[in-house]
Amino acid sequence: MKKLLLLFSSVALSFSPMLAQTDAEPVFPESFKVTTSCDLNVEQGDDYGYTILVTGECPDDTYTITLEVPEGWDGFLCGSDNDANPEVEPLKRLGAFTPGEPDWQDMEGFCTFYEMMMGIPLHKTNSITFSVEEEEHMGFFYLYKGDMVEAGNGIMLNVNVTQKEAEPEPEPDPVFPESFEVTTSCDLDVEQGDEYGFSIKVTGECPDETYTITVEVPEGWDGFLCGSTNDFNPDVEPLKRLDPYNPMEPNWMTIDDVCMLMQFYGLTLHKGNSLTFSVEEEEHMGALFLYKGDMVDFTNGISLNTNVTKKEPDPVFPESFEVTTSCDLDVEQGEDWGAYTVLVSGKCPDDTYSITLGVPEGWDGFLCISYEELNAEPLKRLGSYTPYETMWVDLDEFSQVAAYMGGAVSLSNTITFSTASEEPTGAFYLYKDNMVDAGNGIFVETHVTKDGVSGIESIETVESNARYYNLQGVEVESPKAGIYMKVANGKTTKVLVK
Repeated sequence: MKKLLLLFSSVALSFSPMLAQTDAEPVFPESFKVTTSCDLNVEQGDDYGYTILVTGECPDDTYTITLEVPEGWDGFLCGSDNDANPEVEPLKRLGAFTPGEPDWQDMEGFCTFYEMMMGIPLHKTNSITFSVEEEEHMGFFYLYKGDMVEAGNGIMLNVNVTQKEAEPEPEPDPVFPESFEVTTSCDLDVEQGDEYGFSIKVTGECPDETYTITVEVPEGWDGFLCGSTNDFNPDVEPLKRLDPYNPMEPNWMTIDDVCMLMQFYGLTLHKGNSLTFSVEEEEHMGALFLYKGDMVDFTNGISLNTNVTKKEPDPVFPESFEVTTSCDLDVEQGEDWGAYTVLVSGKCPDDTYSITLGVPEGWDGFLCISYEELNAEPLKRLGSYTPYETMWVDLDEFSQVAAYMGGAVSLSNTITFSTASEEPTGAFYLYKDNMVDAGNGIFVETHVTKDGVSGIESIETVESNARYYNLQGVEVESPKAGIYMKVANGKTTKVLVK
C-alpha cells in the first residue's frame, strides 16, 4: 500500500495544474480532529505520511470515522473499502504532523486515475463508515479547494475494530409503590392511616392468642426489613389492597445503617414481611422498610399501628340438651328430618304442663316460639345430635318473622301448654348478643293428655296388617316409640306406640 501511494503520487504529478496565482494556497494542517462512533481508540500511526489508526470494540453493526475539515479548505475527497453511516461522538485532536510539499491535482482527473489505479472511488465527504463484520479496513482522505486536490499529503486510515457484546442496561432503582396488599389473620379491618408517610392501621377482634399482619413484597424489591414491639406467627387470610399513595424521593441507606438507627428507637429489624402480635395488649406498633440488595429506601418506611382486642369465640350449638318437664312426662329425641326434635308425651293431672330446656354454656338464652304460651322438674339429657352450619340472624328480625307466621314469641327457655290443647308444638332458637342461630332450631312436639282422659290409643305391638304414618303424613315402615296415625280396615286412628 505504501508503495502504491508513492507510485500514485509520482504518477499524479505528471498532470497537476497549479492553483490560480490569485488564490491563496491553503496549508495542509499539522493535526486533525477525528470523531468516531462507539468511543473507539484513535491515534496517529507511524506509517508513511499522515496516518490515522483506529482500534477498539463496537457493539453496533457499523461505526463511523469523521475528520473535521480544517480552516481554509472546502472539504475532503475520501474513499474506502467499505462505507455505511451512524452518528458520531466528540472530536479528538491527533498529534502534530509535518506535511510534505503540496501536489495540486485537478479533482476530476485525480478521481478517475485514483479509481483506475486503486480500485476505490472517491467522493466528497469527511466521514467513512465501516462494518464490524470484517475487523480490518482501510481508507483515504484528500483535502481539496475549489476544483483542485492536494494529492501530495493524503491521509491514510487503518482500522482494526471488533464486535463488542452490548452491555446490559443497568437495572433501575425499584420504585416505592402507590399501594400495598395487606393480609391479616382473624379477618381484621385494614385501612390506610393518616399519619406521616405510608401508614397501615389494623383494628378489630381476634379469638386467637396472636394475630399476624403480612405486607406483600412489591415487584422489583427483594423484601422488607421489619420490626415491632412484639412478634410471633400463625396463618393469614386474603389480601386487601390499600389506596394509592405518592411516595417521597428515596433515601438509600445500607441495611446495617438502618438496623443500627432503628435500634436507637427500640426496634430490632429483621428480614421478613410479616409481624405477629399478642392480643394480651391491645395496641402495638411496627415498621417495614423495602430493600434491594444491600440498600434500603429509608425515606418511605411503612408504619404499622394496631388496636386489636380479644374476641370471644362464637358459641357452638350443642350435641344434646337438658330438658325438664312438669308432671314427670316422657322425654325423648324425635326422628324428624333435619332439626333437633324433642318429643314429649304422657299424662298430666294438672291443667297445664311445662317444658324447659337448659341454656347451654356460652349462650345468652333461648328465643322460644309456641302456639300456646300459658313451669319445671329434674333435667333429662337427650342424646347427641350433629348440628348444621350456623346461620346468624338479627334477634328482632327473626322475632318479627316468627310472629308473622302466627307464633307467640318470647325470650325464655320454658314453654307452658294446656292439657286441654290437642298436641301443641313449639320451637327454641339459641341466641347470643342479639343474634339468633336460625340454622339450628329445636322443635318441641307434645302428646300429653289430661290424666284419666285419653284421646289416643296406646299399643305395645305394631300390627303387621296396618300402615303407620307420622304426624307429617310420611309413612313409617317400622314405627318406634311415638305418636302415629294408624290406617287399618279402612279406619284411621291415632296411636301411641310404646
